[in-house]
Amino acid sequence: MRLRDLNGRRIALWGAGCETSSLVRWLDREGFSYELTALVIDEPRDSPNQRELAGRIAISSPAEALEGLSDADLLVRSPMVSPYRPELQSLSAAGVQVTTATALWLAEHEHAPVIGITGTKGKTTTTLLVAHMLRALNYNVEVGGNIGRPLTEIENMASVDWVVAELSSYQIADMAVGPRVALINNLFAEHADWHGGLDNYFRDKMRLAALPGVEHVVVDAQDPRSAQLPGEAGRHYYNGDGIAVANGEVRRGNVTLATADDLTMPGEHNLSNVAAALTVIEAAGLDVIRAGRSLRAFEQVPHRLEVVAEVDGITWVDDSYSSTAESVVAAIEVFSEDDMIVIVGGRFRGQDYSLIVREIAAHPNLRAIGIEDSGKVLVEQAAAAGVASQVDYCATLTPAVELAAQMAQPTCAVVLSPAAPLMDRLVPPTDRTKLFRELVDRFARHQ
Repeated sequence: MRLRDLNGRRIALWGAGCETSSLVRWLDREGFSYELTALVIDEPRDSPNQRELAGRIAISSPAEALEGLSDADLLVRSPMVSPYRPELQSLSAAGVQVTTATALWLAEHEHAPVIGITGTKGKTTTTLLVAHMLRALNYNVEVGGNIGRPLTEIENMASVDWVVAELSSYQIADMAVGPRVALINNLFAEHADWHGGLDNYFRDKMRLAALPGVEHVVVDAQDPRSAQLPGEAGRHYYNGDGIAVANGEVRRGNVTLATADDLTMPGEHNLSNVAAALTVIEAAGLDVIRAGRSLRAFEQVPHRLEVVAEVDGITWVDDSYSSTAESVVAAIEVFSEDDMIVIVGGRFRGQDYSLIVREIAAHPNLRAIGIEDSGKVLVEQAAAAGVASQVDYCATLTPAVELAAQMAQPTCAVVLSPAAPLMDRLVPPTDRTKLFRELVDRFARHQ
């Protein structure tokens, strides 16, 4: 659906996030005539976005949605609102088209120079890596999508050489047009509750490869699902015969494109992110050697294994954007040579923490602190595996950081790597990181 198709239409909104309010500003900026018919709010909050929208549209509750939205031509949902919800499924069956602001923007800019990046973990880092490399190649680059800036905020596309868009499965699920170059970075078990099961989650991620407008697909050759990608777009594999990680280097045949020493980010997994980003550059027909040389100037991604303090020989690490067991394992691989304490837990969504428990069992110098409410699963699985003595439980983050400060000895790393989203899904993730830093200052610096 293009913008011109919205002229004169009745549009309903579900959710008052930044993407939704940005969509309304975009439509106003483009000068179209349309009617906002309803704003559905799951949990009313006094947020700036909700206040902005409430000034021009009636607010409905989910219980009123079916009746209140039945006359809408289009429902634009916030990415956090799952199209698998029964209410949205009923509206779709009744003929109401359901989409997102990101999907509308991509449809409006079909065939534009857009790179779309998705994956369970590493998509933010890889998005910023690709943007950094493109700028180093002297291109005018805009970054948006799931990274915190809606694509609908990009103005004057005529002056933009490349758009790099981070895309979540929430946005891909009902997307109709894809980016010119698509990277599917990795796929782990995640977001099963939102997608109505892991099969739907993997299918929603992988459907990006087959969308109209996608000309090139970049994928990890070592991912067993890479052979199952749909569509006819050209395939570009990393960690295979092309650009690959080997012995602490990213290489293209006999040519070294980057080394671990070039990175400001620790961990083998970040070398793989670099290989993915360079393969995107190669798929776009650009200079990978020059792009690789730019890495020394790349800045550390906040909240991804970010050292926030070093006090009395103890290193405090913010990995608070971690939302899977695999990301915790990656953190353990970086810091486990020394003593380590990892803080795990957040909103429970059926997570299996057996991967983390396996790492705990393999590292006697590793302790874990579980916090509400998924941390209880970690404690239970640790007990079942016979490593309960290495795991403690605290109700919230505050006593967890206090306990870690009491237990930590010099050379120890204390890492907040939750493997879960926040308990309150409407609280910005940065609130957790802010609290962690405040607690480190309170308990570590004033022992």
